[in-house]
Amino acid sequence: MRFVPAKCHWAVALVTALLALATVPARAALVSNVQATHHGGQSFITWSGLPGGGWRYRVYTAAAPITAAGDLASATWLGTAGDSSASDRRLSALLGTPLSYRTDSLAAPLPPSGGLFVTTCTSAASRWYAVTAESANAGEDRTVLAGTNATTLALAERPDAARPIWQRTLVAPRGEDHVLWGGPQATAFTPALWPTASHAFHVGVLPGLPGGALVLGAHGRGGSFLNSLSGAGTPDETVLSIDDVLENEDVGDFYLGFQSAYDPAQGGNVPPLTGTITPWTERRVMHLMGWSATRFAHDPERVYCIGSSMGGTFAMFMALHHPDLVAASFLYVPKLLFNYTPDASPVIRASLDRLWGTIVTDLPVADAGTTIGTWMDARAQVRADRVQGCAPVIGFVGRNDQVVGWPEKLPWFAAAESSLAGGWWFWDGRSHDESQSATWSPMQDTHALGQFRRDRSWPALTHCNKNGDPGDGTTTSGDTLGQLNGYVVWDSTISDYASFWQLTFHLRTLKTRFATLPAPDSLTVDVTPRRLQSFHLLPGAAYKFRVKRVSDRVEGQSGVVTADAQGVVTLKGVRLHRSGDILTLQRPENDAVPAVTGPASLALFAPRQPLRGDGAVEVRWGPGAPGRVDLFDLAGRRVPVGEGRMGEPISHFAVPTGRLTAGVWFARALQGRNGLEVPHALQVRFAVRRTRQGCCCRNICRSRRLRRCRQR
Repeated sequence: MRFVPAKCHWAVALVTALLALATVPARAALVSNVQATHHGGQSFITWSGLPGGGWRYRVYTAAAPITAAGDLASATWLGTAGDSSASDRRLSALLGTPLSYRTDSLAAPLPPSGGLFVTTCTSAASRWYAVTAESANAGEDRTVLAGTNATTLALAERPDAARPIWQRTLVAPRGEDHVLWGGPQATAFTPALWPTASHAFHVGVLPGLPGGALVLGAHGRGGSFLNSLSGAGTPDETVLSIDDVLENEDVGDFYLGFQSAYDPAQGGNVPPLTGTITPWTERRVMHLMGWSATRFAHDPERVYCIGSSMGGTFAMFMALHHPDLVAASFLYVPKLLFNYTPDASPVIRASLDRLWGTIVTDLPVADAGTTIGTWMDARAQVRADRVQGCAPVIGFVGRNDQVVGWPEKLPWFAAAESSLAGGWWFWDGRSHDESQSATWSPMQDTHALGQFRRDRSWPALTHCNKNGDPGDGTTTSGDTLGQLNGYVVWDSTISDYASFWQLTFHLRTLKTRFATLPAPDSLTVDVTPRRLQSFHLLPGAAYKFRVKRVSDRVEGQSGVVTADAQGVVTLKGVRLHRSGDILTLQRPENDAVPAVTGPASLALFAPRQPLRGDGAVEVRWGPGAPGRVDLFDLAGRRVPVGEGRMGEPISHFAVPTGRLTAGVWFARALQGRNGLEVPHALQVRFAVRRTRQGCCCRNICRSRRLRRCRQR
């Protein structure tokens, strides 16, 4: 054995230790288990995270295999992910339990300490991926080892619309959690959704049935999609609750977006003086609507928006910005005028300055063709779209709201009246967070949205003489409990034909938590037809109108009204009664009373079901000339029953059992061009009476029974 002096032992050990320390970062910084999958126009890259913290992972892609460090120079750098990017930090914080993402609805959740990066592909191609790690101390380790930190097989990619990925079932609230990933890439199928790559957006989902409505839910500032995961209560509806969150003190962008230099993940942003506001969040909403149409096949004519506070602002401006897409909106305590001064909340105003710039700066908004001062001012929007009008809105606001403010509502009410916006508005003494216990809470029924459709006309009501007085914005002026147009409702069976437009109005009782406000005997209101489908109005043309009471068909008003230069017609001072009134607007060349809406009701009267012998059908006709009643079997064969007599509001018809075969029959009443089918089938059977001479069938026997009769 060779003798080594102690001094040399110490030197060798020191050198060995230094060499070991020098090689540790290189070994420790080599990412492992890199994998890539592709679906829905997006590629999902996953890897095993490195021990410790403070790592940043850089993701590369190339059209050829990445096998060495030199290949990174020609590869495309896609973006960077931090530690544990597979961890779902947003929902983990909301639910108080550690959760991680899935890359596919059928896949298991990723390890929370692992890495995840999602990119939207821009062209059909085969791609390879590599992931490197860097730290503040050692920089980036560009070592590449195929099969470890680089993929070895080509990933076939194809552009498509990015879609949210199912993550988990939610218990409270009930629903599903989906996540959509987006970044700065824009394709023909998916818009640019966020300024940084691989950003995750939660959306709560309540799946409906094909043909049902779509309800877009939005939450308040500082809340989450879990707060707005509820629907309107319409049959078979699909609900999407959209998350709006920023990872800094601004907490949300009011479902719009922010200026191009704004950093949504860091604090310390300052109000921009130049640049353009990009509507990142509004784009995401539009993209999710398209996904719902493909995934759930919702009825595009029935898209409703519901929200409170910041979510109420979302619902309001969806009705203003997209009346061609939204059927109606229901909202609580929204902020409506973002350039109103003084702002009720200096904290919110400071946040808006950081997001959009100051009121004086008034930066442009991408995709909008105008500036932020106009785009987010409900007055300016309703004035600019006076011809087509905004979507119907049902709104509830509070006089004691110190967050979004009560004084800003008064100029909005004035603009809505002068621009013929219509809708129903209610105010009471609620503060910003008291909507569920407010005085008008019994009227907060979202089912009212169901009467609106994008392909159905409706009457915009203004200048009703029974409106409340909002005052001048001070706490001592105006009605403490008030409404605009709240007493007036109408039947959803509106006649909208090329020759006339007709509907039936009623006055309703209003309910509060403490009292019932009975409908007035009568009132006057201006009526502007909106969303006309077949009855088109021409600028400068004259039209006849008449108003008849439902109770006695007596004509109370008639005259001629002329469309303005933009083709808008407003019938001023229409008198309506509690019992109901029929309003008809028609072209001058049509002198005859037009056909009216369908029957008001249809009912079956039978001693028992299945029907044996006598039965009757009752029809309550709509206003105008009566119609006829027919019976249909499952094969579509028709048996006429009878026609109503002129002036007869209710008709009764006997069911002609002697003319019907055994089986299931349906009754239908037809009046004008609209019909109403009975809500249940008539199951008709026949009694058989036997005599000494044989069998006497009171009605037509079925073939088997007829053969037995002949044998006897």
